Amino acid sequence: MKAIGGLGRGSWLALAACLWLAACQPGGDADVDVDDAGDADTTAGSASMKGSLADAADDGGQWVMTGRTYDLQRFSPLEEITAANVHNLRVAWTFSTGTLRGHEGNPLVLNNTMYVHTSFPNIVYALDLTKEGAPMKWKHVPDQPADVIPIACCD
Repeated sequence: MKAIGGLGRGSWLALAACLWLAACQPGGDADVDVDDAGDADTTAGSASMKGSLADAADDGGQWVMTGRTYDLQRFSPLEEITAANVHNLRVAWTFSTGTLRGHEGNPLVLNNTMYVHTSFPNIVYALDLTKEGAPMKWKHVPDQPADVIPIACCD
């Protein structure tokens, strides 16, 4: 199987790892609950999310799935950037994953954290969007033998 839903098998594995790691971030057993307004509340306990991904996607400031919404709109309803001011945009920060193979999935943003995954070896990064330069919160490097590249990757 080379691709599922437009993503390569390696991308799906990395995305699953990203979501699992987001629930199990180092530093405690924090529960991330998202209320109907998309606001996060952290409490001790196991990871869970109130509401559905569709509810979280209704918050234009979140990008919780490929295409932002289930119908793959790939459109942000935020209004800060307009046709009149788009020419003023400048690079605020950059992030290199360090891999040279094709990157097949888009980053996800939830509660001011951007989750990025790479091509093989499918490293997952969590970047803190509340701080200048979006410093790395954590990264996960899965233990994968190099001989799985032809199976897990499609580039």
